[in-house]
Amino acid sequence: MKVEIVAAASLNLGNLGNLAQLMSECFPYLPESRQREALRIHHTSTRVLKADGLLTGICIRFGARLEFLGILPASRGQGLGTLLLQDFEAQAALHDFKFVELSADPGNSRVTRFYLNRGYSTVPSDDINLTFRKSVFPVIL
Repeated sequence: MKVEIVAAASLNLGNLGNLAQLMSECFPYLPESRQREALRIHHTSTRVLKADGLLTGICIRFGARLEFLGILPASRGQGLGTLLLQDFEAQAALHDFKFVELSADPGNSRVTRFYLNRGYSTVPSDDINLTFRKSVFPVIL
């Protein structure tokens, strides 16, 4: 399988229309208005994973904060989420952030395990969700 991670802003207009569909399939529980808002606000920091030329995953970040990370359900369990997460971490490090952070639903044990197994730690937060943090500095190329 050929995997490529690219900035969403580099996609042609035909593919940009497919980002909303990708968001919908990765995050079916999110209201469509929230999905479109995330794409509109964070379009310049959105990266997508293409597997064999098809949009398969999406990562939306705001600075060092991971807002959304999703892989199409049919493509999960192949390490693609890990690749997209590693790309997010590398992008944050390249922008001189020392750590990255994200929140997740404490009732979603699959997601909690995913982040804990990739070196994230939970940190105290006032949020109702679990907050995870990981150091990404220094980056060694």
